[in-house]
Amino acid sequence: MQSWKKSNAKPGSRKSLSMRQRSFGKVSMKHNVGTIDRVLRIALGLALIGASLLGYIGPWGWIGLLPLATGVFRFCPAYWPFGLSTCTVRSASPRA
Repeated sequence: MQSWKKSNAKPGSRKSLSMRQRSFGKVSMKHNVGTIDRVLRIALGLALIGASLLGYIGPWGWIGLLPLATGVFRFCPAYWPFGLSTCTVRSASPRA
């Protein structure tokens, strides 16, 4: 169990941070966007941004930054709460 006693560490140092602050810093984004999904997101994002720049659609075409970013970073925040992933699952190779 975490002890909440006052620490002798300097303020702002890693030792002075509470358990909650330290665990938040360790959160990492795992890939949840697969290859086909990634290519489609990047293509859609670039198409929307290009159409907006060329004047075919209005400024709402800049919404294409969202699928572009999710494709580039291979992480979709909308998939995360539901535990969804379009990444392929690699099976363990049989040992000879």
